[in-house]
Amino acid sequence: MLENLYPPFKSKAEKLLKDMQLYLDRNYPHLEVVVTEGFRTAAYQNRLWKKGRVTAPIGKAYIVTNCDGYINKSPHQSSCAIDIAFKSGNKLTWTVQTEVWDYYGHLIRQYGLEWGGDWKSFKDQPHCQVKRDDKQTFADAQAWQKENGLR
Repeated sequence: MLENLYPPFKSKAEKLLKDMQLYLDRNYPHLEVVVTEGFRTAAYQNRLWKKGRVTAPIGKAYIVTNCDGYINKSPHQSSCAIDIAFKSGNKLTWTVQTEVWDYYGHLIRQYGLEWGGDWKSFKDQPHCQVKRDDKQTFADAQAWQKENGLR
């Protein structure tokens, strides 16, 4: 899932994930951190946006993103975001102790990134991205994507 990430972001994400796994190994040895989402195309982003809006089941509880992929783009589309889950045995889970999510958020902030768990209106604890106001990094990432055939 880390392929097609903008290299400076990918480097931070790899360090973040390593630090998170070290924390889990010490405190929750039955858990493994797993990246579930990285780069997304506009079409895939739009399919995710339709969940809970257009495709069944419909309802606010099923909405997974506010970015439609075309008008409102996601940082995933710029190769500057990841989502994680935790693996316990052979099962993925997002239901872990609050302190696990809090530590993940702490690490994200430590690396100068933005955590979806800090958002006010649409909390997204699994989400990590380049800060939205870092216009230069997003511009550089888009140029990198174009050079690498992702645009």
